[in-house]
Amino acid sequence: MATRPSSPPKPQPVHAFKPTSGTLLGIAGLVAAGLVVVLAAVTDHSVMGLRTALGAALVALLIWMVLLRPRVTAYADTLVLRNMATDVRIPLAAIDDVAVRHVLHVWVGDERYTCAGIGRSTRSMVRASGGGPHAAAGAETSSGNRDYVTFVETSIEQLAGAARRDAGEDRGTVRRRWAVPELVAAGVLVVALVLSFVLA
Repeated sequence: MATRPSSPPKPQPVHAFKPTSGTLLGIAGLVAAGLVVVLAAVTDHSVMGLRTALGAALVALLIWMVLLRPRVTAYADTLVLRNMATDVRIPLAAIDDVAVRHVLHVWVGDERYTCAGIGRSTRSMVRASGGGPHAAAGAETSSGNRDYVTFVETSIEQLAGAARRDAGEDRGTVRRRWAVPELVAAGVLVVALVLSFVLA
Protein backbone atom coordinates (compact mmCIF):
# COMPACT_ATOMS: atom_id res chain seq x y z
CA MET A 1 0.00 0.00 0.00
CA ALA A 2 1.46 3.32 -1.12
CA THR A 3 2.04 5.89 1.53
CA ARG A 4 1.42 9.55 1.00
CA PRO A 5 4.52 11.69 0.94
CA SER A 6 4.81 13.64 4.15
CA SER A 7 4.34 17.38 3.85
CA PRO A 8 7.44 19.51 4.47
CA PRO A 9 7.73 20.86 8.00
CA LYS A 10 6.41 24.37 8.55
CA PRO A 11 9.25 26.91 8.68
CA GLN A 12 10.02 28.05 12.19
CA PRO A 13 10.75 31.72 12.85
CA VAL A 14 14.22 32.81 13.82
CA HIS A 15 12.78 35.92 15.46
CA ALA A 16 9.09 36.61 16.07
CA PHE A 17 9.47 40.25 17.07
CA LYS A 18 6.86 41.49 19.52
CA PRO A 19 4.96 44.63 18.44
CA THR A 20 6.14 47.79 20.15
CA SER A 21 2.76 49.53 20.45
CA GLY A 22 -0.98 49.02 20.20
CA THR A 23 -1.20 45.60 21.83
CA LEU A 24 -2.87 46.55 25.12
CA LEU A 25 -5.18 49.06 23.44
CA GLY A 26 -6.07 46.52 20.77
CA ILE A 27 -6.86 43.77 23.27
CA ALA A 28 -9.00 46.15 25.34
CA GLY A 29 -10.84 47.24 22.20
CA LEU A 30 -11.48 43.64 21.15
CA VAL A 31 -12.85 42.76 24.58
CA ALA A 32 -15.14 45.80 24.59
CA ALA A 33 -16.41 45.14 21.06
CA GLY A 34 -16.95 41.46 21.89
CA LEU A 35 -19.03 42.37 24.93
CA VAL A 36 -21.18 44.66 22.78
CA VAL A 37 -21.75 41.86 20.26
CA VAL A 38 -22.74 39.40 22.99
CA LEU A 39 -25.02 41.84 24.80
CA ALA A 40 -26.72 42.90 21.58
CA ALA A 41 -27.26 39.28 20.55
CA VAL A 42 -28.63 38.24 23.96
CA THR A 43 -30.72 41.22 25.02
CA ASP A 44 -31.98 42.81 21.78
CA HIS A 45 -33.53 40.61 19.11
CA SER A 46 -34.71 43.55 16.98
CA VAL A 47 -33.19 44.92 13.78
CA MET A 48 -31.46 47.56 15.89
CA GLY A 49 -29.80 44.83 17.94
CA LEU A 50 -28.63 43.15 14.74
CA ARG A 51 -27.18 46.42 13.48
CA THR A 52 -25.44 46.99 16.80
CA ALA A 53 -23.91 43.51 16.77
CA LEU A 54 -22.77 43.85 13.14
CA GLY A 55 -21.30 47.29 13.80
CA ALA A 56 -19.43 46.08 16.88
CA ALA A 57 -18.13 43.05 14.99
CA LEU A 58 -16.86 45.32 12.22
CA VAL A 59 -15.17 47.57 14.78
CA ALA A 60 -13.53 44.52 16.38
CA LEU A 61 -12.23 43.37 12.99
CA LEU A 62 -10.81 46.83 12.26
CA ILE A 63 -9.13 46.91 15.67
CA TRP A 64 -7.52 43.54 14.89
CA MET A 65 -6.35 44.69 11.46
CA VAL A 66 -5.03 48.09 12.54
CA LEU A 67 -3.60 47.42 16.01
CA LEU A 68 -2.95 43.70 16.41
CA ARG A 69 -2.29 42.21 12.98
CA PRO A 70 0.84 44.25 12.09
CA ARG A 71 3.98 42.42 13.16
CA VAL A 72 7.43 41.45 11.90
CA THR A 73 8.76 37.89 11.74
CA ALA A 74 12.17 36.76 10.52
CA TYR A 75 12.65 33.25 9.13
CA ALA A 76 15.87 31.57 8.00
CA ASP A 77 15.80 33.25 4.58
CA THR A 78 12.77 35.57 4.63
CA LEU A 79 11.49 38.62 6.49
CA VAL A 80 7.70 38.77 6.71
CA LEU A 81 6.02 42.14 7.23
CA ARG A 82 2.38 41.75 8.24
CA ASN A 83 0.43 44.93 7.75
CA MET A 84 -3.24 45.81 8.06
CA ALA A 85 -4.29 44.23 4.76
CA THR A 86 -1.17 42.65 3.24
CA ASP A 87 1.69 40.31 3.99
CA VAL A 88 5.03 41.17 2.36
CA ARG A 89 7.64 38.42 2.13
CA ILE A 90 11.11 39.86 1.56
CA PRO A 91 14.11 37.58 0.93
CA LEU A 92 16.71 38.50 3.54
CA ALA A 93 19.38 38.51 0.84
CA ALA A 94 17.49 41.24 -1.03
CA ILE A 95 17.45 43.70 1.89
CA ASP A 96 19.76 46.68 1.38
CA ASP A 97 18.94 48.78 4.42
CA VAL A 98 16.77 48.84 7.55
CA ALA A 99 15.66 51.73 9.73
CA VAL A 100 13.07 52.13 12.46
CA ARG A 101 11.39 55.49 12.84
CA HIS A 102 7.65 55.78 13.50
CA VAL A 103 7.40 52.48 11.60
CA LEU A 104 9.89 49.91 10.34
CA HIS A 105 11.36 50.72 6.94
CA VAL A 106 13.03 48.07 4.78
CA TRP A 107 14.69 48.99 1.50
CA VAL A 108 15.14 46.61 -1.42
CA GLY A 109 16.91 48.62 -4.09
CA ASP A 110 14.84 51.76 -4.59
CA GLU A 111 11.69 50.15 -3.17
CA ARG A 112 10.72 50.80 0.43
CA TYR A 113 8.50 48.47 2.46
CA THR A 114 7.06 49.42 5.84
CA CYS A 115 5.42 47.76 8.82
CA ALA A 116 3.67 49.50 11.70
CA GLY A 117 4.30 46.57 14.05
CA ILE A 118 7.70 47.98 15.04
CA GLY A 119 8.22 51.69 15.61
CA ARG A 120 9.54 54.51 17.74
CA SER A 121 7.40 57.21 19.30
CA THR A 122 7.97 60.83 18.36
CA ARG A 123 9.01 61.56 21.95
CA SER A 124 11.67 58.85 21.97
CA MET A 125 13.10 60.04 18.64
CA VAL A 126 13.29 63.63 19.90
CA ARG A 127 14.99 62.50 23.11
CA ALA A 128 17.43 60.28 21.22
CA SER A 129 18.44 63.21 19.01
CA GLY A 130 19.17 65.32 22.08
CA GLY A 131 16.14 67.56 21.80
CA GLY A 132 14.38 69.10 24.77
CA PRO A 133 15.64 70.13 28.20
CA HIS A 134 15.02 66.69 29.73
CA ALA A 135 16.68 64.65 26.96
CA ALA A 136 19.03 62.75 29.27
CA ALA A 137 16.30 61.80 31.76
CA GLY A 138 13.96 60.86 28.94
CA ALA A 139 16.54 58.64 27.30
CA GLU A 140 17.02 56.88 30.61
CA THR A 141 13.32 56.19 31.22
CA SER A 142 12.64 55.02 27.66
CA SER A 143 15.81 52.92 27.32
CA GLY A 144 13.95 49.60 27.53
CA ASN A 145 11.72 50.21 24.53
CA ARG A 146 14.51 51.96 22.60
CA ASP A 147 16.90 49.07 23.22
CA TYR A 148 14.34 46.59 21.96
CA VAL A 149 13.70 48.58 18.78
CA THR A 150 17.46 48.79 18.25
CA PHE A 151 17.66 45.03 18.80
CA VAL A 152 15.05 44.48 16.06
CA GLU A 153 16.88 46.80 13.69
CA THR A 154 20.25 45.19 14.37
CA SER A 155 18.92 41.63 14.17
CA ILE A 156 17.39 42.21 10.73
CA GLU A 157 20.58 43.87 9.49
CA GLN A 158 22.69 40.94 10.71
CA LEU A 159 20.37 38.33 9.18
CA ALA A 160 20.29 40.23 5.89
CA GLY A 161 24.07 40.58 5.83
CA ALA A 162 24.58 36.86 6.39
CA ALA A 163 21.98 36.02 3.74
CA ARG A 164 23.65 38.31 1.18
CA ARG A 165 27.01 36.63 1.74
CA ASP A 166 25.49 33.20 1.11
CA ALA A 167 23.16 34.11 -1.76
CA GLY A 168 25.56 35.27 -4.44
CA GLU A 169 23.82 36.99 -7.34
CA ASP A 170 20.39 35.41 -6.77
CA ARG A 171 18.83 37.65 -4.12
CA GLY A 172 15.25 36.44 -4.55
CA THR A 173 11.98 38.26 -5.24
CA VAL A 174 9.69 40.22 -2.94
CA ARG A 175 6.16 38.81 -2.79
CA ARG A 176 3.05 40.58 -1.57
CA ARG A 177 -0.13 38.73 -0.55
CA TRP A 178 -3.48 40.19 0.46
CA ALA A 179 -4.92 39.35 3.88
CA VAL A 180 -7.82 37.50 2.28
CA PRO A 181 -9.63 36.23 5.44
CA GLU A 182 -9.73 39.69 7.00
CA LEU A 183 -10.76 41.45 3.78
CA VAL A 184 -13.50 38.90 3.06
CA ALA A 185 -14.80 39.16 6.63
CA ALA A 186 -14.83 42.96 6.40
CA GLY A 187 -16.72 42.81 3.11
CA VAL A 188 -19.31 40.41 4.50
CA LEU A 189 -19.89 42.55 7.59
CA VAL A 190 -20.21 45.76 5.57
CA VAL A 191 -22.68 44.16 3.15
CA ALA A 192 -24.69 42.69 6.02
CA LEU A 193 -24.78 46.05 7.80
CA VAL A 194 -25.93 47.85 4.65
CA LEU A 195 -28.62 45.22 4.01
CA SER A 196 -29.91 45.64 7.56
CA PHE A 197 -30.77 49.24 6.67
CA VAL A 198 -32.00 48.59 3.13
CA LEU A 199 -34.28 45.66 3.94
CA ALA A 200 -35.60 46.90 7.27
